[in-house]
Amino acid sequence: AISLTLSGLLPLTTYHFRARGVTTTSVTAYAQDFTFTTLAAPPTVVTTPASLVLPTTATLNGTVNANGSATTTSFDYGLTIAYGINVPGVPLTVNGSSVTGVLANITALLPGTTYHFRINGVNAGGTTNGNDMTFTTPAALPTAVTNIASGIGASTATLNGTITANGASTAVSFDYGLTTAYGTNVAGTPTPVLGNTPTAVSVALTGLGLSTTYHYRVNGVNSAGTTNGN
Repeated sequence: AISLTLSGLLPLTTYHFRARGVTTTSVTAYAQDFTFTTLAAPPTVVTTPASLVLPTTATLNGTVNANGSATTTSFDYGLTIAYGINVPGVPLTVNGSSVTGVLANITALLPGTTYHFRINGVNAGGTTNGNDMTFTTPAALPTAVTNIASGIGASTATLNGTITANGASTAVSFDYGLTTAYGTNVAGTPTPVLGNTPTAVSVALTGLGLSTTYHYRVNGVNSAGTTNGN
């Protein structure tokens, strides 16, 4: 019995083979021809840096080599390496044995937040998950909403509003005065506001004029800029 172990073969490829014997007198004999077909190989996938990263959107990128077997592509992403969200890649199916660029445009991201992501490929040979990478969305302008004043007395009132920091530490203040030119600015409470959830803010005013109409608005200032409420 004789044998030979081969390497470096192509996946999903049919090969012919036969045994050969040569005598000491240089007589050669060949056995009958046989064939075998190699199995599909898992895809080769590589996660590459995200692009077009904005406060709430980004493009995930990667490459896929299908290794000769039709490969379905996708991306995982989320706040940790547990990911949690899976989206299809574009193109969805990769064929052949060359490296192909794949992407996915994602939306509804949180500003000022770090995300993990990876590319995936699935074919008849198995599943391959790409390397983990991260990107961080930039902060967005704060969201500022002026709410109805409360606790209105003869010379007192509490101004109210809601601030969403949108990923960057946001200083809170209120403008107030007899016209929409305002004229007086006071710090709100709490300040600063952090995170991506709406936070109620207020300031208690004293020394107001009797029977006087005042205009007011809430303001938020962070690294992305300033937003004035209604």
